[in-house]
Amino acid sequence: MESSRASARLVATSFDDRYIWPWLCSLWSAVHGSQQPLRFLIANVNGLLSPEGKDVVAQCLKWLSVDGEVVDLEVNVPELNDHQWNATVYARLALLDSLDEPFMWLDADTLLLPGWDDIFTNGDRLFEDPAIIAGGVFDRGMTLARMKIDGKNQAFNRCGGRYFNAGILLLRPDRWKAAHLDSLWMDLVRREKELGFQYHDQDILNYLLTDRVSFLDVGFNHIISEPLSGSEKILHYAGFPKPWKLDEAGRAFFIALEVLNWDRPSHQISGGGSAWVTFPRYWDLETNVRAELAASGQESLVAALMKLRESQLSLFSKPEQFKFGMLRRIAKKFQSW
Repeated sequence: MESSRASARLVATSFDDRYIWPWLCSLWSAVHGSQQPLRFLIANVNGLLSPEGKDVVAQCLKWLSVDGEVVDLEVNVPELNDHQWNATVYARLALLDSLDEPFMWLDADTLLLPGWDDIFTNGDRLFEDPAIIAGGVFDRGMTLARMKIDGKNQAFNRCGGRYFNAGILLLRPDRWKAAHLDSLWMDLVRREKELGFQYHDQDILNYLLTDRVSFLDVGFNHIISEPLSGSEKILHYAGFPKPWKLDEAGRAFFIALEVLNWDRPSHQISGGGSAWVTFPRYWDLETNVRAELAASGQESLVAALMKLRESQLSLFSKPEQFKFGMLRRIAKKFQSW
C-alpha cells in the first residue's frame, strides 16, 4: 500500500467555498479519465475554505475513494479581491516553497478527458533536462497578442513572448528551491503594479521561470476560447462565463449567441473557440456526477453540494431576458419556414 502511494502522481489545487462544486466535477473527471494511481492535495489558503467547506471536500474524497487531503496553508500576501481571484492564486507558489516532491497543478475550472494522465509521461521527458523547473502550455493567442501590443507586462517582455498559462503546470519544487526562487517571489507580489503584472501568480511564474520552463502540447491545457483541434486532453474553462454558473435559461441564451456568432469571435461571449461544444460537454459531466451522487444515498452530502452549486448560479438580468426572448421568437420563425 505504501509503495503504491509513493508511486502515485500528486495533483494539487486550491479554492474557496465558491469552487467546491466545479472542483468536484474536475476531480470526478480526473479519476475517471486516468489509468494510474493519483493523490490529491487541496491547499486551504488563509482559511478561505471554510470549516464547513473542508468537511464537504473530505466527504467528496471519501465518496470517490480518492487518496487526498486538505492542507492549511498561510500565505502572507496583501489582501486580494480582483474579479474572481483571491489569495488562493498564490497557492502554487507557496507549495513550490513547502513541498519536496514533484506535483501537477490543476485549476478547479477544468474538465479532464480520458488519457489526460499522459501529461506525466510527457513531463518526465521534459524534466530530463536538469535546468527545467516547470512544464506548461502557451497561453491563448488572444492574450499573447494583447500583451505584445500593450508592451507593459514585464513578465511577458522578460520571457520574450514564451508566456505560459498557469492553470495546468508540472512543477519541480526541489529545483525551484535549488535556484533560490523561493526567496524572490514575495518581493514580486509587492511590485506587481510596478512591473505591469495582470495575472498575479501567473505573471510571477513567467517572470521567474524564463529559460527554466519547457512547453507541453496545447491539448494538455486547452483554453475553451481557442478553436478545437482534436488533441484536447484537458479542457480549461478560463475566463467568462463559467459553465456551472449558468442556469437553464442562461445556458440556452449563451449557446444561441455562440452559434449565431460562430464566424465573429469578437461578438461571442466566450471570446471565440467552440463553446457550443465544450460547454454542453461540461453540463453532461455535471449530470453524470449528480446521478452518481443521487445513487450514493449520501443525502447530507448531496444537499450540501446542491446548496453550494445553486448559490453560484448567475440569473438573467432584465435586458438579457429580453434578448433571449427575441432569439427564441426568431428561432420559431425559422422553424415555421
